[in-house]
Amino acid sequence: LQSVKLHSANLVGANLRNCDLRNADLRFANLRGADLRGANLKGCKFDGAVLHDAKLDQTIDSTPVPTSPACNVPNVTVSIASSFVNGLWISSNTVDVVEGESVSYAIRLTSRPTSQVRVTPGLSSTLIQTPSSLTFDQSNWNVSQSLKLTAQDDVIRQGLRSVQLPHQITSADLGYSSLTGPTVTIQIFDNDVASVTVSRNNGTVTEGVGSFCYQIMLTSSPVAPVRVDMSFDSTALSLHPSSITFDSSNWNLPAVVTVTTMDDLTFTGNRTSVITSTTTSLSESFNGLAGANVSVFIIEASVPSFRVSPTILNVTGGGQQQYYYVSLTSKPLEDVKLDFSADSYVTVTPTSLTISGSTWNQPQMISVHGVNTMIQEAPHNST
Repeated sequence: LQSVKLHSANLVGANLRNCDLRNADLRFANLRGADLRGANLKGCKFDGAVLHDAKLDQTIDSTPVPTSPACNVPNVTVSIASSFVNGLWISSNTVDVVEGESVSYAIRLTSRPTSQVRVTPGLSSTLIQTPSSLTFDQSNWNVSQSLKLTAQDDVIRQGLRSVQLPHQITSADLGYSSLTGPTVTIQIFDNDVASVTVSRNNGTVTEGVGSFCYQIMLTSSPVAPVRVDMSFDSTALSLHPSSITFDSSNWNLPAVVTVTTMDDLTFTGNRTSVITSTTTSLSESFNGLAGANVSVFIIEASVPSFRVSPTILNVTGGGQQQYYYVSLTSKPLEDVKLDFSADSYVTVTPTSLTISGSTWNQPQMISVHGVNTMIQEAPHNST
């Protein structure tokens, strides 16, 4: 309708939305209730026009037009506040995403621009944006476009963290280029687990003989060094090393722990001893963690028995006494009482002996004396 002449036309309720009415002659036209939103009204003549209840999104000034030498049409000024405000509409101001996964949110303009508008999200080392920018113009300004965010999957345990993502607006439209784009908060949920893992949770070792090994490492990279301390029964086991420190350079390199046990020479039987581990770190995620337990089955090497030396004595009835010595082969947990008995041909001194944990390996002397029976007899054995 560019330059069309609609002088005194009846346009009550006309839908002229988004029409090109540049330089149109609308003087004295009846535009009551007409919809002129989005129309290009540059150079239009509205002198004397009826604009009651008309819908406009801009201000229109009219100038007087003389209708006769004695009468002038007064100025009519119509000021209509636009219902559209320049800005960006974003579907959410806070977006949640898990490491390694993607999420999208929508953006559109809140009013028709006069020139192309480009919206560019800020850069982040932890996020990948697709596309890198969104473009709006007069044809798609009110159509939502999606911005896809992918949280990069790392191996670092950082916990929940937030990224502030600003949006830059670029346009030749001063109404948009002067705007500061909104900021969206991106909450990134960590998918890395902070824990200590071991290659095996059990092993077997014989007292004083051999050893076994297991490996230990972290399940994710820490943001601060992590010390893992092993706790164990030092009277039964020996560990090398008993403390290991991991950091971002070696967290996934298995550290070898060697387990041995000493022969305590005490008979306690086969038994199980447990190795536990705890962590210490300035990293909150890794501090105070309990690692997996390692159960160690210890085979007893000591045998509960006696040592007797010598085992053969030669005595003469009524003659000089002879001696032998007794000790234990392993340290007892309680006192051990030995009772001695013999036949009528010999006497034993003492007849009872108590061996304690402090004297178990000290030979105790036993005296044997032949009894003179006053009878002529051939040599014989006595036990």
